[in-house]
Amino acid sequence: MAVTITGSTKLITLDTSLTWDFHTDLYVPLVDWSCLSTNMQYVLPCQGSGKIPIGGGVFTDIIFTILNGWKLKPSGYTNGDQISVAGTLVTDDSSLLTVAPTTGGYPQWLFKVATNGVITSVGSGLSTDEHNKLYGIDTKIGTPTTSIAANTNLISALL
Repeated sequence: MAVTITGSTKLITLDTSLTWDFHTDLYVPLVDWSCLSTNMQYVLPCQGSGKIPIGGGVFTDIIFTILNGWKLKPSGYTNGDQISVAGTLVTDDSSLLTVAPTTGGYPQWLFKVATNGVITSVGSGLSTDEHNKLYGIDTKIGTPTTSIAANTNLISALL
């Protein structure tokens, strides 16, 4: 699993690995790269925030923001390969998918909503499946099936 970071073109090139954890495989190398004195001339590629308490022992997920027009670029994939990226990923400019044109085939992207597939909860007593159903998280496709706000009454009843 290799990542190539090119500051002059704002590209984060991914090798042919099909599974990426944004935090460990991309965010940490990007932060390390941006701290090198030779790379400080380039704008920051990303930032992370999260684990904010929202009450009842529940915390938000970590949210990674791709900044300043940086893009993920697949390289060496074949048509139909599915690249799975775990981690809640957004951009600072609302651009779609943060993906640059590919080198090689055209893979399909699967961005999972939460870093670990769930919003973390401390001491709720719920199993992971119960938690996911309550919060409307579908971990198979990685996107919420309902909004958390729609479950407010159910959550209040459980507390």
